[in-house]
Amino acid sequence: MKKFLLLNIFFLNSIFISAQDVDEVNSDSSGYVLLSTYEMAYGGKFKDLEKSLIEETKAGVKDGYDACSLYRHVQGSQRAFYMMCSFKTMNQFAKIMDVERDYSNDKQLFASHTDHILARVTTELDSPPPFVMFAKWRPGPNL
Repeated sequence: MKKFLLLNIFFLNSIFISAQDVDEVNSDSSGYVLLSTYEMAYGGKFKDLEKSLIEETKAGVKDGYDACSLYRHVQGSQRAFYMMCSFKTMNQFAKIMDVERDYSNDKQLFASHTDHILARVTTELDSPPPFVMFAKWRPGPNL
């Protein structure tokens, strides 16, 4: 029984140590980016959606994001805009999500949108770039 008790104490101690190590690794993070894609609604006006999303980026900074940027899709396709808002920690993101905003009287100007939280690997830019490019690469059968 004593061996069983000692083994359990040792096991619990190792769990606390490994959890502490995970926190130390996560504290070295370069931050995160919330990437939102907005699609045009059928019959919607491009300028109306653009104006609404510009206001949304300004509100995002007031809510607690470090910075927000809005990018227009160059081809003018259904995916009309990309909005990126950066933050440093998930705790900061949780506080931003706790901010209550009333959208009940706002008309939805987009057909749909998706959100993705991306972890930054490196930070090499001092300001948002003038454009963003998304690419998917698939190696050919000869590689």
